[in-house]
Amino acid sequence: LLLILGVILRVDSQSCMDVLVDGDGVIQQLLPIGCSNDYWGDAIDTSNYNNTDVAYLNNVKFMHSNLIINPSVTNISGMKNIEYIDASLIINSPLPNLSGLNKLHTVKTIQIDTNGMHNLTGLESLTTISDTLLIRGTSIKDLKPLSSVQFIGNLFLLNMEYLVSIEGLENVEQVG
Repeated sequence: LLLILGVILRVDSQSCMDVLVDGDGVIQQLLPIGCSNDYWGDAIDTSNYNNTDVAYLNNVKFMHSNLIINPSVTNISGMKNIEYIDASLIINSPLPNLSGLNKLHTVKTIQIDTNGMHNLTGLESLTTISDTLLIRGTSIKDLKPLSSVQFIGNLFLLNMEYLVSIEGLENVEQVG
C-alpha cells in the first residue's frame, strides 16, 4: 500500500476499498465504494472525508443512501456516473452549478441550500424527483436545466430573490 498524505488511494483492485489518509499519514476511513456500481452503505456526508472533491464516487451509478455535499467540496466531477439516487441529495456547498451530475435521471429528494449556486447546469438529464425538490437561498435566475423533469413529488422554492422565471418546469406532468 502506497501512502500519499491527504488523498484517497486504491488499496488494491480486488478489495474495492479506498483509503482516506490524513495529513499525518494516519488512515482515517476505508471507503467500500471504489469498484461498485451500486452503493448501499450508510449516508455519505462529505464533511467526514475532509476533501474538496468526491472522486471516491467515480464508479458509482446507483446510490441507495443519502449523499450530503458540504461546503468544503468544490468539485463534483467524481459524481459523473451517478444515474439514480434512491435517497436524498443535499447540496450545502457553494458550487456555482451542478456540472458533474450530467447522467442523473432519477432522485428521491434534492435539497439545494447554498447562496453560491448560480444555475442548475448539470441537471439536464433529470426526469424524476420522486419526493421533494427544495431550493433555498440561491442566486439561480431560472430553472431551464430542469426542462426534462416530468414528475416532482413536492416543490419548494424559498428565498429565491434572483429567480425571474420558472421556465424549465413546463414539461412537469405531475406535482405531488
